Amino acid sequence: MVLGLRAKNRQSASVQVNYLIQVQEIKPWPPSQSLRSLRSVLIQWENGERNSGSTNLVVPSLGSVVGEGKIEFNESFRLPVTLLRDMSVKGGDADAFQKNCLEFNLFETRRDKTVKGQVLASAIIDLADYGVVKEALSISAPMNCKRSYGNTNQPVLFIKIQPVNKGRTSSSSRDNQAKGELLDDNGGGSVFCLDE
Repeated sequence: MVLGLRAKNRQSASVQVNYLIQVQEIKPWPPSQSLRSLRSVLIQWENGERNSGSTNLVVPSLGSVVGEGKIEFNESFRLPVTLLRDMSVKGGDADAFQKNCLEFNLFETRRDKTVKGQVLASAIIDLADYGVVKEALSISAPMNCKRSYGNTNQPVLFIKIQPVNKGRTSSSSRDNQAKGELLDDNGGGSVFCLDE
């Protein structure tokens, strides 16, 4: 009987969570004069080996001087994640998880727009730092540029992470997300998930 109670109180080694990730914008942009000529860019994201996708192509909004513009995406995707508890943490912190990185890579596109070009910058967010999200979180992550641009401000990626609550999502939106679609603010979508 005692064994049954002990097992009942033991926490699971993993937690399955569903996030809604909104890729908002990158600013300031561009970090150098040489990047003012970019026609269009996209962000490719990856979480582990089975979850990846990309945003639609967007055209950077340039200011009158370097670093005054931004790149607006305003697209969302649903991301199922399994967080593994970090059992090595002393004191039994139930909210300590092992690393689970979501990587974002900013690509320029080639002239024909069918092939992505070189990586311009990247950012990594460790989802374990945020654990089981109960309400929307706004997060900013510095973009590491693949080339050094001297005395310019480092671009920052702004995203929002929200929990996906089955009771609060409309059925059509939930159906689209279950099929692995990337949703933009206008309700448009494109397939993003490699595994399902």
